[in-house]
Amino acid sequence: MAVLFEPGGDVISAGNLGTNQVVIRRHAGGDGRELWRFAVSGTASIVNGASLIHDGAGDLLAALDRLLADGSQLGTIAKLDPLTGSEMWRLEIPGARLYAIAADASGDAVAVGLIEIAEYWHDTLVVKVSGETGAELWREQRSGGHPDHHAFYSVATASNGDFFVAGSLAKPRLYHNPGDYGFSVLRLRASDGAELWWQEIGDYGQVEDIAIDPNGDVVAVGDDLRSEFLAVSLRASDGALLWSTPTSLDDPQRFEGAAAVAVDPAGDVFVVGALDDPAWPDTPTTAVTTLKLAGSTGSILWRHDASNPASGGQNCCRTRDIALGPDGNPVVIGILGIYFNRDIVALKLSADTGAELWRTDPGTGQDLIGQVAIAEDGSVAVASSRSQDCLNGLCRTYTVAKLRRQSGLGFFSGCGDEVDNDGDGVVDHPEDLGCASASSPLEDPACQDGTDNDGDGRIDHPGDLGCAQPSSDTESPACQDGIDNDGDGLADYPEDLGCARPSSDTESPDCQDGIDNDYWDGLIDYPEDPGCASPSGDTESPACQDGWDNDGDGTIDFDGGVSANLGWVPIAPPDPNCARPYQNREDAAPRRCGIGVELVAALPLLIGLRARLRRRS
Repeated sequence: MAVLFEPGGDVISAGNLGTNQVVIRRHAGGDGRELWRFAVSGTASIVNGASLIHDGAGDLLAALDRLLADGSQLGTIAKLDPLTGSEMWRLEIPGARLYAIAADASGDAVAVGLIEIAEYWHDTLVVKVSGETGAELWREQRSGGHPDHHAFYSVATASNGDFFVAGSLAKPRLYHNPGDYGFSVLRLRASDGAELWWQEIGDYGQVEDIAIDPNGDVVAVGDDLRSEFLAVSLRASDGALLWSTPTSLDDPQRFEGAAAVAVDPAGDVFVVGALDDPAWPDTPTTAVTTLKLAGSTGSILWRHDASNPASGGQNCCRTRDIALGPDGNPVVIGILGIYFNRDIVALKLSADTGAELWRTDPGTGQDLIGQVAIAEDGSVAVASSRSQDCLNGLCRTYTVAKLRRQSGLGFFSGCGDEVDNDGDGVVDHPEDLGCASASSPLEDPACQDGTDNDGDGRIDHPGDLGCAQPSSDTESPACQDGIDNDGDGLADYPEDLGCARPSSDTESPDCQDGIDNDYWDGLIDYPEDPGCASPSGDTESPACQDGWDNDGDGTIDFDGGVSANLGWVPIAPPDPNCARPYQNREDAAPRRCGIGVELVAALPLLIGLRARLRRRS
């Protein structure tokens, strides 16, 4: 997923729509309407990663990491007209995974990533293409290693047109050891890709992101597998180390690391990553952490921790991106929670003190992170996906939200603007039932607008069975649209067993999609996977079968984590609140409060008796 702003406030995004359609879209800045859609034609594919930039002329350059239906990779570089979405040229590189793209002053582009040489053996890849035609100008590859480590993940342009590339490179003498990869930054000559210098920091690790400071020097951030969180400044001319962060900011046994970096005009550095959560000192829980570092020394000026709401282990908190607004204040996106019980969070912080200016769920209903961008007016765009729609990071759909710079509320939203947009006498979330959140775009979505949008003779919630609630945005979801969306020969509820109800939005939920979505237990769908209560179950790893202590009581799942553990052995006592593996909460279910069925039936008699007693008195 990727997102960026056009001049004037429109938003460009890239990601997946459906299981085999990769799209780039332009959204109107005022209300989020789709202005155009470019669907990447050719072999069915899913995008594992995307990078979007503008070249010097304002045209759109995209680098796409595409996974094809046969399991092979196809790296794609494309140039689009941002006004119409029409394709100007495209270059496809079989076997390549492309993670980032940058352009020089002439409009030529460099994309970085890796390329498959043989099964489980990859070279790093840097490829420069002509901005005019898309023709390949030169290519730089470095002999192979494991794809999870031996790759370039970030690229930036030097003032003279050279390129800085960064990632993790296999050590030449130790290719056989998948742990021996170095935190590496290189400078490559613009004309032919020749190496001008190569700086490797520490014994192990990788660079996640780089930025150029006002002096033209390089700031690189990532992690070192010994010193964890790592940020360094390197001199542009020769790669000499100018400063680095402390070797370990917190407990070195915990998974920590930096994910993204931004540099302000004064040269100070903002880094977002995962560090020990101070709210949970006795657990292996990390926070979404933002640091401001002095540009001249790397010393920490302030630290902000967005604490996890509950102890959740190493998988609790992740970070993805940071951007600086025109006011100099950083906006950060990350996720809080654990595993499938996570929520995306967007934070705006004070550049001076690190204090939170606002915190919001962007309202996308998502919990995996894509990217954040900031417009010239300070408004914020976020692209994200749901973990339920992803497998091993491959996400089948994504959502874009635009947030207001002062509050973080939805810009596309009529549900956070203090206006009765649909004239029903109630305003915004939560008062207006058409609003799922303060960032929802409309107070009168399809299931609350008084219109028979799907022509079935039924209108809105609860009359139209396709409406799960008044705030639903369609009366004809996948299980009520008359289409066999998953190609199994069955359409809609109740014929398609993947449909829990007419208002379900997919015919192929996790428990009916033929995929081992939790990928550790080797069990697929209902009834094989114990996490599935039925074919229409939307996750194979509910709270009682996910391998995590979700409620922090020292017990795990219905079986002590046996079926969610690769070793098939207990990792804790079973949770007594998990009577069945497919329960989606480990804490005791709330007791139902009410007066009971029997008393409800007797109420008319009791009320009449009370009236007669009053008359006699």
